[in-house]
Amino acid sequence: MQELFDLAALDDVLERFRGARGTATLRAVRDDHPIGTTGTRHELEERALALFGRHGIPRPAVNATVSTPSGIPFEVDFLWRRERLVLETDGMRFHSTRRQIERDRRKEAELVRAGYRVVRMTWRQIEREPRTVALTLSAALGLS
Repeated sequence: MQELFDLAALDDVLERFRGARGTATLRAVRDDHPIGTTGTRHELEERALALFGRHGIPRPAVNATVSTPSGIPFEVDFLWRRERLVLETDGMRFHSTRRQIERDRRKEAELVRAGYRVVRMTWRQIEREPRTVALTLSAALGLS
């Protein structure tokens, strides 16, 4: 299933419901994050980027490709290249089946073999424990 975002449809809804509860907030979010500028693919990644900004975490590369000793390139959610730190964000949608979990662990092992430290955070952690996420990343990045 492809998840496509229709900016024209959003603009149409915002225009039709001008002044309705929530439209000002939605318009502000849309204006603050022009489509295609953050490099994210999922809402969880957007939320993580916002958390980084709120807590002074340096902006990482988003959905970056990392080469590994096996020659298999892996895409990671967030990458701080100089620090060789990877953050993988795990929502239930893409990380809940046995096959997905096994794939994630193979990827993590390859990244560790390539000299990267891998931190994993869940949707719940990013939403409900942002300070803990920020402190963890700050420590991993050598900021604290």
